[in-house]
Amino acid sequence: MTHPAEVPRFFAHAASARERYVAFLQAAILRWRAESSVAVEVLVRPNGRTTEEPFCLCRVDAILGTASAPRIQRVADRLPTSEPLRDRLENGLELTQESFSWERLRLRFESHHFDVAMLGPWLRKWLDPDEERSAGAEGLSGVVHDLSWDSIPGICVLIVDLGSAPLDALQELMNAISDAGAVAVAVSSGGAADETLSPISE
Repeated sequence: MTHPAEVPRFFAHAASARERYVAFLQAAILRWRAESSVAVEVLVRPNGRTTEEPFCLCRVDAILGTASAPRIQRVADRLPTSEPLRDRLENGLELTQESFSWERLRLRFESHHFDVAMLGPWLRKWLDPDEERSAGAEGLSGVVHDLSWDSIPGICVLIVDLGSAPLDALQELMNAISDAGAVAVAVSSGGAADETLSPISE
């Protein structure tokens, strides 16, 4: 049984992955600044996204160069943790983790009540489309970089780039998934929610 003062293994694992990713991103930003002008964690609307705000928006890690010749940079530490684990969160979610990547986290769950619109308040808070956050001690703004998803009735896959957001963002996301009626989440690292979906229990 998890002691109330203990951090669930899943979140401890996530905190370590975040620390590594942020350090990797900070090092990349230092390299970019040594060779070019750079804007960090830039809010953009990719071509082809037709959903409403904030779902049509994302953040790129950096844009280098000039306005007439911008170079978009999106980085990954390319070292996804692969430690499998099982855990149960305080909200009751049962987690099965195959692997974990802070910047390309894949969450797959069953819920007949979930609609991605339920994540609107979460995404508005952590993507910060109104640009209310400023850079903190890490030199980053503490924001999520992207959210994509796919679903069929009763099953959903989220792909999340948690960016420089704190661990709180992941904790709140897991609570939102639980509030939508999910009881189990399969956790792995992945690039896009474009696979054929089938029930988790299969």
